[in-house]
Amino acid sequence: MSDQFSLVPSMHFQKAAKETFAVEFGRFLDQTDGAAQSEQMFDLLSAFALHFDCPWIAYGSLAPGQNFLNPVRGDPGVRLNYPDQWQERCL
Repeated sequence: MSDQFSLVPSMHFQKAAKETFAVEFGRFLDQTDGAAQSEQMFDLLSAFALHFDCPWIAYGSLAPGQNFLNPVRGDPGVRLNYPDQWQERCL
């Protein structure tokens, strides 16, 4: 796959890292095909992110006009696993 059509063209991965990402991302997409609930999607996204040493993620949709920097902790459609101390400070 050329960089022109790559899912991550702005990231400067080495070739092996790009291939690993492509394989893991493909696996992630295959697994999400049957995910019907946000909890399932969050679990799959968490597992995908861990492949790349990213232990904390946030998942949810934004309403039209919603700023992604606004606090999201109270929204039942948002899932995040950041440490409580980080959430309290940053949100």
